[in-house]
Amino acid sequence: MYSFRKASDSDKEVIYSIMEKNMSDYFNRFTPDGWSREKFDAGFMPERITVCEMERRIIGFYDVEARKDFLYLHNLQLTRGSPHLGSVFLERIEDEACKKGLSSIRAKMFVRNPAVRLALRQGFVVVGDILLESSCWMEKPVRYGSLVDD
Repeated sequence: MYSFRKASDSDKEVIYSIMEKNMSDYFNRFTPDGWSREKFDAGFMPERITVCEMERRIIGFYDVEARKDFLYLHNLQLTRGSPHLGSVFLERIEDEACKKGLSSIRAKMFVRNPAVRLALRQGFVVVGDILLESSCWMEKPVRYGSLVDD
């Protein structure tokens, strides 16, 4: 079984390793500056990150930040072999946005990333393109309350 907890500074190297394995190729192919340890270090904020563990080993994480009226999803990363958790992560993220009273969740994703398909299945829509980076902006309105009356 897996569990979730807030990240700490001691998780930084594991989180970096997962991120580098999953994303360095996209950054190197589609962004002008490519993959950078320095950018990762500058953006590492454990207070925004929730890690998922299985048998005391980090198997994924997500990084979110509450903005004015939306929750910005900086990252959602899983280790290879745990793709079924993506929808669980997105449900937790939506719950977090709901608890904070935010209207939507927003994210920027590389168009060729399989996460785009997951996001679309979970109710996100493409709201803009960034052609230079082969990226798109995605957004999902937060659902409040039950969809069915009890």
